[in-house]
Formats: sequence, structure tokens, C-alpha cells
Amino acid sequence: MEADAKAFAVVMKYLKEADPQHTVIMVQVENEPGAWGSVRDYFANAQKLFEGQVPTELLKAEILEGVEQTCSLPKNMAGDIR
Repeated sequence: MEADAKAFAVVMKYLKEADPQHTVIMVQVENEPGAWGSVRDYFANAQKLFEGQVPTELLKAEILEGVEQTCSLPKNMAGDIR
């Protein structure tokens, strides 16, 4: 987190110097793991959850059917997940 804050401060300092007319009106900070070729993060706590059991609530038929409809997944995929 400290490295992120430091990097953000450097970017803001650059913008202050490079944009004296204040044409940049907003900066949106995001951390999107999928943007760098991976669809998930691999930090220890995320890895532990990834390797753990799927919560029972998420395995209910109505949830899986909703995922299938939203993501246009093949109908047989729910059976693979269950």
C-alpha cells in the first residue's frame, strides 16, 4: 500500500507540473488484476479463498442458473461446478 501511495503521489506531482492549465479534472485509481493478463489476484489471502470450498450459498440452483443466463455459459457447466 505504501508503494501505491508513493506512486500515486509521483503521478500527482507530475500532473501538477505538466498541466498548469488544470485541463485534467479527474484521476480514477483502479486496481484491476485482469488488466495485466490475469483474471484474479494471487495474494496469500485471495489464494487461500480460491483454494477453499465454494460457499454453499453460491451453489444453490437459482444462483447457478442466474450465472448461466448472465454469462451465456453452456447449460452443462452448472453440473461441473456442483
